[in-house]
Amino acid sequence: MNVVRDVHDDIIRESGGVFGEHAALLYSAVARPFQSAFGQPIYATPVAQAAALFHALVCDHAFVDGNKRTATAMAMVLLAATRTYLRMDVAPAPLQVRLLGEVALETASSGLTVEQVAHWIERIFALPA
Repeated sequence: MNVVRDVHDDIIRESGGVFGEHAALLYSAVARPFQSAFGQPIYATPVAQAAALFHALVCDHAFVDGNKRTATAMAMVLLAATRTYLRMDVAPAPLQVRLLGEVALETASSGLTVEQVAHWIERIFALPA
């Protein structure tokens, strides 16, 4: 939770915007990737978890400003944290970041699903399906 707040605050300081959060929505967004049903994880892969966090941050508006920017950054942080798909010591290509930002815009405007976001994450970062 604090990592998401810190990333958001850094983004707002660097690129502008308004600070502020809706705490309950932020708690919900951060918990979403790790939900389970009947003892099974709903989002079983790191890509699905990153997509769920991304989708929740974009669609639930946990922050007053910077939701899409924070979602983009946090999806990459979550993938890097798994040490399976992205490496924390290698920055993603600027084009990859821009493309994920476009997915954030599309998610906000036309309502991409978590599954569709996961598909785009796999394609953008050339990850195994």
